[in-house]
Amino acid sequence: MLVKKATNLAKRNFSLTPSTSLSSASRSLKVEPKVLVSQTLLTQNGRILLVRWKHGELRNRLTGLLGKIERGEDPIMAGHRIAESLTNAKLDIKGLERRAIFSFKEKRDESQCNDRSSVSSATGKSEYQETEEHELVYEAPPLEQLTVEKMDDTVDLEWHDIDSIPFDEMPADDR
Repeated sequence: MLVKKATNLAKRNFSLTPSTSLSSASRSLKVEPKVLVSQTLLTQNGRILLVRWKHGELRNRLTGLLGKIERGEDPIMAGHRIAESLTNAKLDIKGLERRAIFSFKEKRDESQCNDRSSVSSATGKSEYQETEEHELVYEAPPLEQLTVEKMDDTVDLEWHDIDSIPFDEMPADDR
C-alpha cells in the first residue's frame, strides 16, 4: 500500500503538445537542450520526506528531493547524490528504485527566460524547454535508523504522513 501511495505521488498531469500540432511558425523554433532532473521520494513508516524551497521558482513549494542530473551521470547515482546532499542521510543505493521517467516540453514565459531561452523566435532562441525527470523512490525499512538533517540553507525538510500530503503546497504538476 505504501508503495502504491508513493508511486501515485509521482504521477503527473502534463499537457503535452505533439510537434505536429504546433503552428508552422512554432515548428521553426528551436527546443533548448534537454534538462535532466531527478526527484527522489524518501519514505519510511507511512511518512514521506519533502523539501520546502526557500528561493527560486519553487519558493515556498514542497517537492521530493529534487535536483539536476549532470551530463553523463547515471540518473540513479544522481538521485542518490542529490538525496544525500540535501539530507545527509546515508542511503543504500540498492534501495533506490526508478518508478517513472517523464519527458515534457514546457512553454517558457518572459519571467522564465534567461540567456538560454527566449519568447521571441526572431532571436533564434526557444520558447520551449524540454525536460526529462526521473522519479525515484527509496523506501527505508521500518527499523532502519534513518537520520536526516538539513544540509542546505536554501531548503527545509519536512516529514508528512503519506495519507495527508499537502498537495496544494506543491507545484501544479506534482499534484
